Amino acid sequence: MAVASLSNIEKSYFAKNVLKDVNLTLNQGDKFSLVGENGSGKTTLMRILAGQIPADAGTVSIASSVKVSYLSQQMEEFHDLDQKVLNRDHLDRILKDLDALSEKISQTPPGPQQDKLLNDYQLLSESFQLSGGYSYESRLAQALAGLGLEGEILDRPIKTLSGGERMRALMARKLIEDADLLLLDEPTNHLDIDALEWLESYLMNYKGTLLLISHDRYFMDKVSNRVGELAGGKLTLYKGNYTDYTEQKKAATERTLETLAGLEEERDRQEEVTQTLLSHRKIASYHARQKVVSKLEDKIKEVRDLLPPQEKRMNFHFTPKNAKVNNRQVLIKLENATMAWEGQPALFEDVSLELLAGEKKVIVGPNGSGKTTLLHMLMGQTQNFAGDLSLLPGLKIGHLGQYTEFQDESLTLMEELVSRTNLLETPARNLLARFGFRDIEVHKTISVLSGGERARLYLCCLLEEDPDVLFLDEPTNHLDIHSREVLEDAILDYDGAVLAVSHDRYFIEKCGFEVLGFIDHNLTSYRDYSSYRHFANLAKVNAADTKRTETTVKEKKPRPTATAQTPSPGKIKNRLKRLQIDLNNLENQIHDLEVLLEDLEEKMALPDQGPETYQAYADQTAALEKLYDQFFALGQEKEDLEVLLK
Repeated sequence: MAVASLSNIEKSYFAKNVLKDVNLTLNQGDKFSLVGENGSGKTTLMRILAGQIPADAGTVSIASSVKVSYLSQQMEEFHDLDQKVLNRDHLDRILKDLDALSEKISQTPPGPQQDKLLNDYQLLSESFQLSGGYSYESRLAQALAGLGLEGEILDRPIKTLSGGERMRALMARKLIEDADLLLLDEPTNHLDIDALEWLESYLMNYKGTLLLISHDRYFMDKVSNRVGELAGGKLTLYKGNYTDYTEQKKAATERTLETLAGLEEERDRQEEVTQTLLSHRKIASYHARQKVVSKLEDKIKEVRDLLPPQEKRMNFHFTPKNAKVNNRQVLIKLENATMAWEGQPALFEDVSLELLAGEKKVIVGPNGSGKTTLLHMLMGQTQNFAGDLSLLPGLKIGHLGQYTEFQDESLTLMEELVSRTNLLETPARNLLARFGFRDIEVHKTISVLSGGERARLYLCCLLEEDPDVLFLDEPTNHLDIHSREVLEDAILDYDGAVLAVSHDRYFIEKCGFEVLGFIDHNLTSYRDYSSYRHFANLAKVNAADTKRTETTVKEKKPRPTATAQTPSPGKIKNRLKRLQIDLNNLENQIHDLEVLLEDLEEKMALPDQGPETYQAYADQTAALEKLYDQFFALGQEKEDLEVLLK
């Protein structure tokens, strides 16, 4: 069943066609990823679907019964920044009105007036349930915790949060709205690995329809069942996840290139025949053959238009290095390092690592574990730590941080590159073109560059400086998918040492990094990223078991007795009705999770199961325990209230 559709959508900005004749139908249960280069129109298309902006032409069709929820990158919906993170004021207002109606109903004799009040009560109750009901607060707290917001932060006002925290707080609210159509624009920004994996699991089990924009290819692989690529204003549709899309696109491009090569070969042959006819003065045959060549030219143009446009993308390889050191030469050695800021618990303890010439390693771990701090220690930028650090004398270091800085931002791209490399203008222009800066763009000033453009320019200059070791801090953060792929290929070509910090799982796996992972303030080497996540999740489960074991069982509270302050029977009955609704909802959620766990247990019994299966089982088991706790708590409250009615 179609949930929403776009027909012949057109959109232009400043005479530039961003969207051209775009058609898309989203069906019930679709999980659709929208990909394309930065500036290709992805967010524009999503905003048109969300009703945020109008299309210049075309039709947007969404049934009136379809509930749409839209998470933008700008977090436009936090109008009240004084509200708390865990906020349910809108429901409290409804409850207050329900209590007032309940009181009026109990004081009004049977008749038309009471019937009207009862009808008003029913309508308001339905509004309450549609807005989340009694489970709203617990579901919001659960979503916030999954996204990494829990503890004291839940009682803080929104205005005290960082940009990333605000985005997660808003996302949690959007996720629990149970929308029929959920639109998420770059939801993976600002999420650490734990939050990413929680969001993956949530969206994989989401019953509504999802439209997603993301640069996280691993995330799209896990979540998507359809992909659409925007390029040159056109939308091309593919079945399956991101990997399926790349394979289908590659196969289609290869077929088109084969067809194009055949047509061009035939055109060249016909042109030769045409020239032969002309040389033999066979004018009639010559003109007839010219028409054949013209038709072939038209066909070639038609087929060529089917090829992906020549996107602006980085196109480089790292400068091959001279054999300055032996491949087993130790470039960097850190022993027994402990790092703690004054008055704060240790970020990490007793960390040791070696980086040899030619090795490629990546440091992973949750936000706040000290990844970037460790990188700064190894570069000599942070020195107040306990432990020993040794660097190879004369070691030349290159560094790309999360935020690229240039000494003089009034310089043009050309001026910056020439000043740092002593290249002449022509080779400098050619080099910039390989990084996606062409024609007059080389004369743009650094101050007007976007985040991704700054990163590309910085890399362009950095790689020409021929470092012995590259330190990369989240290098894919501001790059589109095509640029990430070229960066990955370049790292695979590079014969120097690389030490990176990244949460981009696709990047980590493709480059074949050895993984150094933080678990409980300790850094350990793992064969690959999947191995690290397996052990990290085991540690999380063990920590939860230990916490439950150490928690003392509280004595059961005595059942309440009626007092002068006991609520009226009418209020108690209304509360019991609400409790029963919540208990029924919890029973359904528990049943669904139990079925899911049975499926996972069957998978775990099969051979060759990856760590993600065990991770999913651990996550869903923890979620089930929370539901049990909520169910028993509400059940106890129901029993207590029933006693008061006896």
